[in-house]
Amino acid sequence: LVIMILHGFGASNSDFADMPTMLNSAAPQLAGTKRIGWVFPQASVGDMGATAWWTLDPMKWMMAAQTGSAGIATLIREEPPGLAECREKMATLVGEVRAAFGD
Repeated sequence: LVIMILHGFGASNSDFADMPTMLNSAAPQLAGTKRIGWVFPQASVGDMGATAWWTLDPMKWMMAAQTGSAGIATLIREEPPGLAECREKMATLVGEVRAAFGD
């Protein structure tokens, strides 16, 4: 069993460092019977000086929110810059994890 958790915008993979211990406490029967691999990838620092998996434009989101649900609906249908590259990197990472931990 492999558990991969991606951190959020501006966060760090170290935010999840306690997850294995928390799972052992919450579900000792799972931790005791399964080999669990934990993967916490780290996003790079983006143009805004914060970690991000792809480019986010908070001002664009705030402006869309001002126009109501129609503005947000339009924005969520746009593909943000860097999302395609992020998908490729994640696919590579999943392949590496599968090779390291087995299928």
